[in-house]
Amino acid sequence: KSVFVFDNFQSDKSGVFQFEIATQKMKELIVDKNVDITYPIMSVDKRQIYAVRVDDGKPAYLLLNGEHPEAKIFKELLGAFPGEDVQITSMTDDASKLVVHVSSDINSGAFYLFNNQTGDLAKLSSTYPHLAKTALAAMEPIQFKARDGMTIHGYLTKAPQASKEAPLVVLVHGGPKARDYWGYNPEVQMLALSGYNVLQVNYRGSKGYGELYELAGDRHWADKIQYDIIDGTKWAFAQGHGKAGNACIVGASFGGYSAVMASTIEPDLYKCAIATAGVYDMNLMYSHGDIKQITWGEAFLERVIGKDPAVLQQTSPTSHVAKLKASLLIMHGKRDDRAPIEHAEALKDALEKVNKPYDWYEFNDEAHGFYDAENQAQYMSHMQQFLQKNLKI
Repeated sequence: KSVFVFDNFQSDKSGVFQFEIATQKMKELIVDKNVDITYPIMSVDKRQIYAVRVDDGKPAYLLLNGEHPEAKIFKELLGAFPGEDVQITSMTDDASKLVVHVSSDINSGAFYLFNNQTGDLAKLSSTYPHLAKTALAAMEPIQFKARDGMTIHGYLTKAPQASKEAPLVVLVHGGPKARDYWGYNPEVQMLALSGYNVLQVNYRGSKGYGELYELAGDRHWADKIQYDIIDGTKWAFAQGHGKAGNACIVGASFGGYSAVMASTIEPDLYKCAIATAGVYDMNLMYSHGDIKQITWGEAFLERVIGKDPAVLQQTSPTSHVAKLKASLLIMHGKRDDRAPIEHAEALKDALEKVNKPYDWYEFNDEAHGFYDAENQAQYMSHMQQFLQKNLKI
């Protein structure tokens, strides 16, 4: 008689609605005032929604039907693991036994078997056994005002036992239509445990904060989004979490674009930049890569970056490298179809034309990111060495 719908019906924020088939009417079940619903939590038969997760800073769970048998189990599990991310990964048909995954910012994760009849919890395995006894760095939600007054959200992870002079690494997420979440992040932990404070900015254009927030980044890759990242960096400096001249900006995909572009907008702000799998020549996005091959790909590109070749050239990092003062490390996979290596080669050519130095690592067998364990280790090693060479701890 009805279906559940995830939508932003008559609202800026996306939530859960119930669509009555006979009347063709949409009934709101839950819409959060601050953020989009991250995801609904379904019953094992996939016919009911008994809770939702929201991520306004740290995750929270809102029960829609507290009397549902599985909702009662879920509530009991949340009580057993307060302040952690709890996910039921599988369940027997009679709901007598459940496998549960539990993690947090300082818990890399573990699987448990929950006996619903006896209430017993038995640990099955750790997601990363070698980290079980490692003291991880806490991730705290932050927010600040951008230069135009918009409230920008993000996360700060401070190096354990670090002084206020600890260097800052600004870790920029890709997308840009994505976001950073609170929780265990291996790259963040690697950086924090190496002595760096880590700032993650959910700049305008990021998902999760409503349609208006996301659309505010369209056609503003080279200005407003970068200003949010730069303003976040200056906010962190003002709070004593780093200082100009001893900070590095790091990112992959759109984050790689930002690492270079932000460093040209504020040449004295970052001592170094690490750009991985990035897009650097905006006109290439229409001629190279798999986005244009998707049915809606060209329409998407036109909406988010525009189509005027002159504007695209002006918003390309390749056009501004003469302003670059930061030391630059470029890493790219030769099999990348999302951001083909032609982008990195165009950036390299632009740097050489103005005699700007750079470090270069090319991965023959990687695509858009690092999936092979050995390549992941090399990526982390190159990053560590570059940061150690450029920043003072």
